[in-house]
Amino acid sequence: MLAETPDHENDWPELPYSEWKDTCATLHLWTQIVGKIRLACTPWLNHSWHVTLYPTVRGLTTSLIPYKQRGFEMEFNLCQHQLVIATSDHDCERITLKPRTVASFYAAQFVAMKNATDNANDLVSDLTLTYNKARQAAITTQILEVVAGAGN
Repeated sequence: MLAETPDHENDWPELPYSEWKDTCATLHLWTQIVGKIRLACTPWLNHSWHVTLYPTVRGLTTSLIPYKQRGFEMEFNLCQHQLVIATSDHDCERITLKPRTVASFYAAQFVAMKNATDNANDLVSDLTLTYNKARQAAITTQILEVVAGAGN
């Protein structure tokens, strides 16, 4: 038989709706914005199952969203009061969750996404340039070796 626990151990902290209804409404709208991005970037599944935000130990996440050759994840970190946008290229942008209009949140989110994309594109460009320089150096070395061997 299960041992009974005192009632106070099963109590949840009080969260009077009247005290946080504005925050609740705002968070609801913000999650809809993030959900619309997930909706636009992922393949369709029955009943919009692909738009779900998943609970994490810190809040809610989209999980990985494929985008072109990369991916990104958007997480509402409710412990740190941030929306974290992390890319598969190891870039991370953060938006502070603070009192603001939905339009302001929308604008901040898209600036953060653009910054993450620009940073990823810069990284790809830098790596491509480095690769091309190394490739060109190897080709030049091979040509010089062929020319040197032909002179013997």
